[in-house]
Amino acid sequence: MSMRILIAEDDQDISTLYKRALEKRKHSVVLTFSGEDCLQNYLDTFHSETGTTKYSDSVNMMKTKVTSSRGSQSKNSRNNAVNKDAVISAPYDLVILDYKMPGMNGY
Repeated sequence: MSMRILIAEDDQDISTLYKRALEKRKHSVVLTFSGEDCLQNYLDTFHSETGTTKYSDSVNMMKTKVTSSRGSQSKNSRNNAVNKDAVISAPYDLVILDYKMPGMNGY
C-alpha cells in the first residue's frame, strides 16, 4: 500500500535518506526543511484538496458534514456507523517531524 508522506527535517542528508528509502518502497514523499514550511505545506495541500481557502472555512465544513451525518443515521446505528461524507481525509497518510529544528520544531 502506497502512502503519502510529509517530512520535516532540517538536515538535508537525513531527509534525503528518508526520501530514498521511502520512495524505494513506492511511497510518495514531500520534503520540507523547517517546521514553518511543513505546516504551510500541510495546510496548503489540505485547502487545495477540500476547496477551502482558510482554516475557519475548513472547520465550518467539518462541523456541517458531521452535523448532517448525525441526522441521517438511525438511532441504533449512530454510535457504531461512520458516515463517509462526515470524514475529511488528511492530505498525508504520515507526517514525520524532526523534534529539534530552529524556529518551529516538531513538538
